Amino acid sequence: MATVDARRRRVRTLLGGVVTSVFSRGLAALTPLLLVPISLDYLGAEGYGAWSAALAVTSLMLFADLGLGTGLMTRLGQLSAGTPEDGGRHAQLARAYVTNAYVMAAFIVVLGWSLLLLTTQVVPWARFLGADDPHDPAVSAIAVVTLAAFLGNIVASLVVRIQYGIGQQAVSNIWQGAASITSLGAALLAVKLDVGPGAFVAWCAFAPVGIASLNTATFFLVSQDGRRIRPSLHLYSSTVLRELLRLGSRFLLVTVLLTICTQIDPWLVAHTAALADVPTFAVPARIFALIGTLTLTLTQPLWPLHAQALAHHDVEWVSTITRRMTVVTLSIVAAAGAIAVWAGPAAVDIWLQSGISREPFLWAGLAVWWFVQAATGPAFMAQNGAEVLAPQTIGYTVLLVSLPLKWWVAQRHGFVWIPWVGAAAFVACIWPACLMGYRGTLRKFRLSDPPLSTVGGQS
Repeated sequence: MATVDARRRRVRTLLGGVVTSVFSRGLAALTPLLLVPISLDYLGAEGYGAWSAALAVTSLMLFADLGLGTGLMTRLGQLSAGTPEDGGRHAQLARAYVTNAYVMAAFIVVLGWSLLLLTTQVVPWARFLGADDPHDPAVSAIAVVTLAAFLGNIVASLVVRIQYGIGQQAVSNIWQGAASITSLGAALLAVKLDVGPGAFVAWCAFAPVGIASLNTATFFLVSQDGRRIRPSLHLYSSTVLRELLRLGSRFLLVTVLLTICTQIDPWLVAHTAALADVPTFAVPARIFALIGTLTLTLTQPLWPLHAQALAHHDVEWVSTITRRMTVVTLSIVAAAGAIAVWAGPAAVDIWLQSGISREPFLWAGLAVWWFVQAATGPAFMAQNGAEVLAPQTIGYTVLLVSLPLKWWVAQRHGFVWIPWVGAAAFVACIWPACLMGYRGTLRKFRLSDPPLSTVGGQS
């Protein structure tokens, strides 16, 4: 059984992660909102719509990292649950995981950039994003730089998963907050210098990549914990890499299904309406992304902590924290959603002064959509930490049926119905899967003995 000290350490780490997440995630959500008037003014409605559609495409490409980040974070969380006597051996194994994750991530980025460079003149990016002119160079540039920055972030942001896995959540969150501020500063400077649409998007997109790279260098060269697990090519191992990829592929499938089901909406609006209509959906969607940020702020720090607790089979702690965090998360999300629906449309009119039409029904639907997602957050974090992924994989696979339904409803009744359709489908498909998976996880760890001397299949 876990000691009282271990439980206290996990609670302190959780509180530190939540408090600093309020800072970092708040900035991460606020920055796009502050960028909206700057971007709309500089890029125009069609340019901003193209950027929003391009970001929706990158959301569908989260599979590109092969699940390395989530798999690595889970393994590091399990390794940090070891006893002091295991410290040296676990540190060496953690270093091997980190090394192999970086080798694979670097390969993915180089391959992705090469393919992007080779296909730039072949792929009709402007047409793919729904532009009126299929050869619009500005829209094509926006697509290419958005994809390039996304690929670069695969290796640059790996340090975030490492820091979360070893319990440095507060430090990681501060760096992420700095990245958001830098992105906003880059946007203001790009407008002042009038760099052009493609360069404007590039400055905004690559600023966080630069800060994440600086975080990586500081972590591995300066911090004591970072130097202890600093990657080294002599630790490359096909066996370790295969294990990491096997675990990562399981998280990858869940991530791909989740993003396809939840992040494609701006693209659907662009193709069932027009690019000029995307801001009507994208602006409130960005505002409600603050609610998604609240959910992540409260639940994501639980993932590695659940991995630690379940490695000790401390099921009581996992059950108690999950119940409490579910109540807290839903209360905050419900209050935030009500405030956004009540005050949001008028605030947008005052803020943007751009003639974006008011759609109260759309705003209410977005509030419901984020609420039903928030309800599953803490329980899914427990399942992720335990590597129990089958229930949510099945649930999100079934949820794919909502995509043609959204398309059909948007064409017949308007895109304002998209979040309502999504919310209803989520409740029908994901809530039962989440409940069954969570109960199965607790039952599994209650009935088996804690293998404290074995982590990740390594003895």
